[in-house]
Amino acid sequence: MFLAQALIAVFTALILFNVIRRYTINRPLYFAEELSVYILIWTAFLAIAVTIARLETIRLTFLVDVFGPRGRLVLAVTSETLVALMLAAMTYASWMWFNHPAIAFERALTLGLPKWPFLLIIPIFCTLSLFHAVANVLHLIANGDERIAA
Repeated sequence: MFLAQALIAVFTALILFNVIRRYTINRPLYFAEELSVYILIWTAFLAIAVTIARLETIRLTFLVDVFGPRGRLVLAVTSETLVALMLAAMTYASWMWFNHPAIAFERALTLGLPKWPFLLIIPIFCTLSLFHAVANVLHLIANGDERIAA
């Protein structure tokens, strides 16, 4: 979460600096928009991974509320297991995609830099989220945590 917060601060400073340059000396940073997009993408993916880790995702509980504590626990384990399986598939696919030779040659247009550091967030997100989803399943099985099952 610290990295996501730091990126938001960098994003804010970049946009503010660009606005000041645009309206005071009429010379905006030509790369600011592209860089700000990459910063927001990184921030969003990191924040979503933290959300999964903290179990703060949005849940539809109208079906879960019908069951008692044991039924809610079974549904929570099932749900979190499905999330972990989906993230396992996404992790595999994202690393395969990221390791494709074409990724190494892509360049950010206005930055003039390789795109791979900016694209790296996709497999990082999938890997982090998979780790947290598996941890959630194991925690549920071991402890029957009510905050997940409720």
